[in-house]
Amino acid sequence: MYNSGNVAGNYYATSALGSLPKEIGCRFSMTDIFVAMNLGGSFSSGKLLAVQVAPSGVPEASFTQINYTTVVGDTDLAGAATSFAAAISANAVMSAAGIVATAVGTQIQLRATNSPRLKTVFATSPITASYIDSFCPTLASFVTGNNFLNGMVHFRLDSSGKPDWTVYNGGALALSSLSVTFKGMQINTDYIYRCVIDGQNVSGGVWDTAGNVISTASGSDSRIATWAGASCFFEGGGADLLRYKHAWATLRANQKS
Repeated sequence: MYNSGNVAGNYYATSALGSLPKEIGCRFSMTDIFVAMNLGGSFSSGKLLAVQVAPSGVPEASFTQINYTTVVGDTDLAGAATSFAAAISANAVMSAAGIVATAVGTQIQLRATNSPRLKTVFATSPITASYIDSFCPTLASFVTGNNFLNGMVHFRLDSSGKPDWTVYNGGALALSSLSVTFKGMQINTDYIYRCVIDGQNVSGGVWDTAGNVISTASGSDSRIATWAGASCFFEGGGADLLRYKHAWATLRANQKS
């Protein structure tokens, strides 16, 4: 896996199997975990930037919105990121939750003992805003012999611990039904990630090695049965910040840890 070709900072491996797996999973850890707002477009003063932050373990509907208006003294997007990061770190709710924001170029990266979640990011034109996070495992199943980018069941995990499960056909497509629970993950901690495929249904989640639940997911979609197949896919990235300890595809669930 680590010797496969590097594409835009990602690494991945695929493997043809003897039959359709019941579970695709892995044991992993990360040496850095963050969620971030990334600024783009062109700099202008007097423009509103906003982010909604949900501290880890709090229902997604519970969030704090933090605003910042750019000033001439910010000079450029990196300067605006530095100023906005300082405003986030100084926010009383963020401080109480142990959330610290730092600017890395045009990114405003948020870290805490348990990674928080960004609910919404916003910027006024000509500045743009997007959401990114540190690399987490992405696992998938697809039909052997097909181009996996044109039909696969996609099990992405984000740094806030949320399973972002979709089907994938040239881009992520939402499942017709998906229910998740989650709380943030910590650095340098081993986690077990299980993704179970059962016809047009999927289920699973993330646990620490003591068996404590970090996240759960269950969903259904008619395309799952069509696009799941006897090949699997593992992806990572982020300059080796994501460490796979084991990776597997098995005929029964809960065989590996």
